[in-house]
Amino acid sequence: MDVETGEYGEYDRFVLQTIRSDAPLPPMPAGSVTTMCYLDDAVVPGSWNVITAWFWPRTEPLVVIPEPHYHDEHEVVCFYGTNPDDPFDLCAEVEFYYEGQKILLTKSTLLYVPAGMKHSPLILNRIDRPVFHFSSVTESSWVRKN
Repeated sequence: MDVETGEYGEYDRFVLQTIRSDAPLPPMPAGSVTTMCYLDDAVVPGSWNVITAWFWPRTEPLVVIPEPHYHDEHEVVCFYGTNPDDPFDLCAEVEFYYEGQKILLTKSTLLYVPAGMKHSPLILNRIDRPVFHFSSVTESSWVRKN
């Protein structure tokens, strides 16, 4: 099928190359983040929540999620650096919190957050090179509970 038009026949609804205008995106800071794709039950009925984004270089801290919260389902939060000579180099410094305990990330990382666990704030203290972000909650939509 033709990639440019996104026409994949009966599988169109499963191939996401843009964000639907009615997708209920969680709030993201403008300017330093490009959300690439978003999936939830409203986009593809029966699916769980997935967000992918690029964080762009900056020297000032970027507060992505300011408040601790939890979800009723498990979550995976990933950050991957773009240093081709060292793919484990995050090319950034990220603060993430588990139950109020700060975790400082400087390596490409996958974080697992069990259902019901309070987590965040999420702060990118600096971004030296683009960082790819992937997040997935096994709920049908992204719901932040305090």
